[in-house]
Order: sequence, then C-alpha cells, then structure tokens
Amino acid sequence: MNVIRRLALLLLFYASADSLFAAAPPASPPPSPEQLQRLIEALGDANYFVRQKAESDLGKIGFEALDALSAAVEHDDMEVAARANRLLYAIRSDWTLPGEPPQVSRLLSDYDALEDAGREARISQLVELPENQGVAAICRVIRYERSLPLAKTAALRLLESKENGIAKPDFDAILEKGLHGCRREPARWVLGWLQARRNPKLLAEFWSRLAAGEEGLLFRQPRDTSAAIVESLLRCQITALRATNHGADAARSVEMLITLRRGEPDELSRLLNWLILQADWPATRLVENRCKATIAQSADLLYLLAEAQTQRGDVEAGKQSADQALEMNSNSDETSLATHLQAGENLQERGRFEWAIREWDRVIQNAPPKSAVGTETAHLLSELYHDLEDDRKAAETLSRVEKAFTAAGNESPFPNQEESDLATLGSLRARRCYFDACYWKSRGDLVRQRASLDKALATKSYDIEVLIDCFHLPNSTSDYRARIRKLIEKRLCELREQVADIGINHAAAAQPCKEFAWLAANTEGNLDEALRLSERSLEVAGDRGSYCDTLARVYFAKGDFANALRHQMQAAELMPHNRAVHKQLVVFQAKAKEMGIHIEKIEKGLKAAAPIARTPAEPSPFD
Repeated sequence: MNVIRRLALLLLFYASADSLFAAAPPASPPPSPEQLQRLIEALGDANYFVRQKAESDLGKIGFEALDALSAAVEHDDMEVAARANRLLYAIRSDWTLPGEPPQVSRLLSDYDALEDAGREARISQLVELPENQGVAAICRVIRYERSLPLAKTAALRLLESKENGIAKPDFDAILEKGLHGCRREPARWVLGWLQARRNPKLLAEFWSRLAAGEEGLLFRQPRDTSAAIVESLLRCQITALRATNHGADAARSVEMLITLRRGEPDELSRLLNWLILQADWPATRLVENRCKATIAQSADLLYLLAEAQTQRGDVEAGKQSADQALEMNSNSDETSLATHLQAGENLQERGRFEWAIREWDRVIQNAPPKSAVGTETAHLLSELYHDLEDDRKAAETLSRVEKAFTAAGNESPFPNQEESDLATLGSLRARRCYFDACYWKSRGDLVRQRASLDKALATKSYDIEVLIDCFHLPNSTSDYRARIRKLIEKRLCELREQVADIGINHAAAAQPCKEFAWLAANTEGNLDEALRLSERSLEVAGDRGSYCDTLARVYFAKGDFANALRHQMQAAELMPHNRAVHKQLVVFQAKAKEMGIHIEKIEKGLKAAAPIARTPAEPSPFD
C-alpha cells in the first residue's frame, strides 16, 4: 500500500511540473513611456529599497529602457543620473537577446568590447546575413550605439544593401517595429527611406537632402559624422539622380566625391571601382582628368583607369595605362616581385586575365630559382591557364619552375609563400602531369591522357583531380578500376584524418573538408559525410566561391538538383570570372529544367537587380 501511495505522489508531482512549464505566462507587453518615467523617477526615491527595485526592474526591461535611461543621464537628481549611467553600461555590455539566430548572437556577443573598426566590421556582417536575420540587431545598433557615426554607418549599410536588392516581405515590418518612436537621426533616415523608396523622384530628393545635410555637418561638427558617411550618401544620391535623368546634378555630386577623397589613393580606388560598376564612363573620364598625378603613382589605380578606358571604348589609352602599371616597381627585389604577384591576383579577380598573365610572367622571369614568390606565382598562373582551358600552357608554366628542382625527390617540400595545394615537389609534378592529361583529353588522345595520369599517380601525391579523372577513364580493366577505388578510399581516409587532427571547428580544416567532399561527390564516396563536411567547410571558412561550388556538386550527386542549382548560382556570383564554375552552372540549369524545377524562383532569391547602366544614346553632363 505504501508503494502504491508513493507512486501516486510521484505521478502527481511530475504532472504538476509539466503543467507548470506548459502554462508559462505569456511575455509581458513592452512598458509604456509613462511606466518607464515612473521607474526613472523612482531611482531617486528617498527609500533605498524603492531605488533598488526600480533599478532592478529597469535592468530587466533592457534595451527598451535605453532611450529613457539616456535622457535620465542629464537628470537634475545626481542619484538618478548615476544609476541611469550604471544601467546603461550594464545593458550595453550584452547586445544579444534571447531567441535570436545563433549567427546574430555570435556576432554581438563581444560587440561592446570592440573598437570602432571592429564594430563596423560586425555591422557589415550582420547586414550580410541571409533572410533578414540581422536586421532587428541592426535596428538596435541604430537606436542604442553610443557612437553616432557608427549608428549612421549601420543605417547606411542596411539601406545600401537593399537599394539594388530584393527586400523580403517582412523587411519593412522589422524596421518599423525596431525603430518605432526613435527620434535619433539615423533612425529617421531609415524610416524616411521606407516612405520614399518606391517613388524614384522622392528617393532622389531624399538622398540629396541627406547628403547636403551631412556634408555641412562634416565641417561644423565632424565628430558626429565622417567623410566615409558623406561619401556613401553621395553615392546613393548619384544613383538616384541618374535614375531620374538628373544627370547635371549627378555630375556635381561626382565632383564632390572627387574633392572629398582626392588625395587618398585607397578612396580614389573605391570611387573608380564604383563608377565602373555603375558603367558611368564619362564620370571616369572626369576622375582621370582631375586626378592624373595621384593615379600615375599607383599601379592599382592605373589598372582601374585602364579598365574604365577600355570599357568606354578608349582601347589604345587603356593599353597605355596598363603598360604603365606593369612597368611600375620594375626592380627584381622580393618586395617588388610580391607587389606584381598581388597585382596579378587583383586583376584575376576582376576578370582582367591578359593583364594578370603579364604581371605573373614578369614575376616568374625575374624571381630567383627556387624562390617562394616564383613558385607561388607559377602555381597561380598555371591554374589560371587551366581555367582558361589552355592546359598546354598550364603544364609549361609548372615545367619552368620544375626544372630548378630536377635533382630533388617527390617528397621534397615545395616552397610557397602561403598555404597551397602544392605542398611537395611530387604534388607539383602530379599537377603538371594532370594538365598534360587534360590537354590530351581535349585532343581526343585517350592513350596519352592515360599515360599522363599514370605519371601523375607514380608521384604518389594522389592529386584528387587525377584520381577523379582516373575513376572516369573509359574502357578501363576491372583490375585498374579496383586499384583506383583503393587509392580514392586511401585519399579519403587521409583527408578524414587531417580534419580530425586539425579539429573540425578550426578554419584550417576547411580545405581538407572541401577536398573530401569534392572527391567523394565526383566518384563514389559517402555522400552524407561529404555533405556534412562540405557544409562545415563553408561555416568555418565563410562564403567562398569554390566552397559553394563543392557543396553544389555534392547536392547534385545526391540528386537534390534544386539545392545544387542554388549553391552553384552562389558560386557563380562569388566567382563571376571563373569559367569552370559557370560551365557547371549551365549543366545544373539544364538538369533543373529537365526535372521541372522553377529556376526563376531560385534566381529571384539570389540575384540583386543589375546596376543602372547609361545607354549610348543618353546624353552625359560630363561630355
């Protein structure tokens, strides 16, 4: 009987506990201004316990009390002012809120401890989060960030991200809720933009008013703004003015941009780059004429000018500017060679392959034998040739470097300036043989393709691309296929061990995770494991084109063609000049169409509207 009674009591206890948690009271509504003001006044009450309770209640309210607390800092009662100051510090020390997405909490976890530059970087990251995940947090920054210039920067980053993009339906509602009742200037910017953005004329007037006001403030009270903020406003103004055919006003604003940053090469580079993206060729001519001396001192600026000149039809002028850029830093010392190496990388990212090849050729010709800068440049140039489907030149480029190491074995370390796929001379030789195999494959010579692949395997470096091509060789014997499968499994095991040794949460694990996923997806590896590691590589390395490309290939191998297409589109957006990525996108689009997948819906979620381009017939105020 005692046992039965104990069981009954236990059941009653657990039932009561369940009902207790299930019937949690609903979240209390936000306090009214009157309630907040009563609590503020209670901070100075004669009764110590009333003061303490008021401070505790305001602390629990958190960010919604900050506006009232900020005003209370100037209160006549020193006790009220002191407690308000203490509460402001305590609330601002933790910018996170319960229930926010993990990415938002991670970015805000130490926000208050960062310097201004670190905070600005976090603001940009919050704006870039997908699905409007960071918008509510940006609203908090706009309302409560102590630095007014940073709050303005947050507002501008948010608006700039949506000027040419597709805003999700809940975007307006998040902004209105997050900034309702806020009288702070950057909050008024955002709310004013919401009212004006669907009317081009109102939007042009809106940006013009803000730009003029902030320009005046820069000279009157520079602590409340910055040249970068004025520049951002002017760029938005120029875009809006051009959209409403106010070319003369846009021209004056471009001149203001030039005046604002005329003596700073980095800012002039940003301006030229932006004008190129806007296809505003007459404006680039104005920059060229006004800033000749500054441009002539920088290879990067000369290449940007050459790009603008070429695209606006001044081909000969573009060639001269590019030649002038190439001849800068003409010494053969390590610093000059590294400068040319970096210039080539910048040009490759912009799709200016002819100029990139010239820069890298210059490095290889002048670098000492076996030098890190020379070998790294040869690696980059060979991969560019491979992407351009010129595998003969890709192989020849590596052969030029390989000759300096003729006597060294395959296990000898390969000198590189930075982390690279080529860790040993064996890996360099295998890569060179792979390019040879690609060349013979393009010529339809399967015998020589196989011979080149066998030479690559003989290095025992087991380049994953070599293994993939061996796996797909037609007319292979069963023994050969069995051997290749063993080598693939061995390489997958090695990559798996690398990830385990590094730690899957470490950024350095991204590369072996990606290689594992690529090899598995292109052969017959474990696709579930490949998917897990590919997703992890993106989490630790960030959105990079090659990582998105790999994830797309894994999804395609799994038969998830919608996700394959979505991630391949992202890869193509991140790597706009990579031919292999774009060729694969065409394949995935065809497959999606075959399967009845709505490509337009995927594109709508990913693509931003194209920048406004001037048509040849449109008159320009700069001409």
